[in-house]
Amino acid sequence: MKLNNKEEQWILNNYVGKTSSDIAKDFNKKFNKNITNKQIQNFKKSRHLKSGINTKFKRKQIPHNKKKIG
Repeated sequence: MKLNNKEEQWILNNYVGKTSSDIAKDFNKKFNKNITNKQIQNFKKSRHLKSGINTKFKRKQIPHNKKKIG
């Protein structure tokens, strides 16, 4: 994936608080390209960018597939 400076700067300005799929969708609308979610993930990983979204389970949170034991 080869991006010009304007496209890279747009990603750097808009990655905080968004998932990679949201960034890819918005990017494709703005620049009329076909960038995938995986390409955005690789871009963020290679530049050590963190979105700030916490995906860990919080205390007392019950998973959707919890089953009774016994």
